Amino acid sequence: IFGGGRAGRGGGARQRQSRRDEDLRYDLEISMLDAMKGREVSININKKETCQTCGGSGAKAGTSPKTCPQCRGRGQVSVSQGFFSFSHTCPRCHGEGQIIDKPCPTCRGTGTVKTPHTVKVKIPQGVNDGTTLRVSGGGNGGAKGATPGDLYVVVHLRKEQNFTRDGDDLHTEIKLTFAQAALGLEYDVPVLEGTVKVKIPQGTQPGTILRIREQGFPVLGRRIKGDLYVKINVTVPKSLNSDQKKALFEFARQAKETK
Repeated sequence: IFGGGRAGRGGGARQRQSRRDEDLRYDLEISMLDAMKGREVSININKKETCQTCGGSGAKAGTSPKTCPQCRGRGQVSVSQGFFSFSHTCPRCHGEGQIIDKPCPTCRGTGTVKTPHTVKVKIPQGVNDGTTLRVSGGGNGGAKGATPGDLYVVVHLRKEQNFTRDGDDLHTEIKLTFAQAALGLEYDVPVLEGTVKVKIPQGTQPGTILRIREQGFPVLGRRIKGDLYVKINVTVPKSLNSDQKKALFEFARQAKETK
């Protein structure tokens, strides 16, 4: 829960009516694919709303709040120290200007109760990790004389095993054998939505980075997407059979002769 929304409490009816109730925060984890494509999600939260038993007054049925005798309904009390006079929130009514002798058994005098709510939140395409989405009026509400607070949804991107994000671009790695890298081939490179066929050139060296256009995230506000960068790792076998050894020895011999 964000702490804001209590400013202006006390100090007369006008100030109490202008205050806002508490804002709420919800941390939402989504996949990279959802962040790339955008989607609408439903989240479940518990938030305060007006108590139906007492109508928000906080008083037991058949009773009503009374004017605070300490501040006489002002919500503040004054303290004099020499030539100076200071005002602070009334400690008895906590700035409300009223006290409740017989509180409502449902809300225990608060005038509000927590109830479950389902809120739909639209996740925009290309949303970044840590982005905060605001749902106006989606926070706590029902406090006496207060307007509802807002709901702030903080987006967190779930880490994907094979991908890392850099702005609107994505990075991944693939493993090729020595033969595949030397001879070249068509390879099914993984992307967030499946795979795409990519031509691996003959003689590709370890550490080579291939660029696949528009397989990254949408660029916010523009009709283009980032790119996918694929790093090539070449694996070296730990054991060889006799035929493989003969082939490699022959390859090494011919490579030496051609120098």
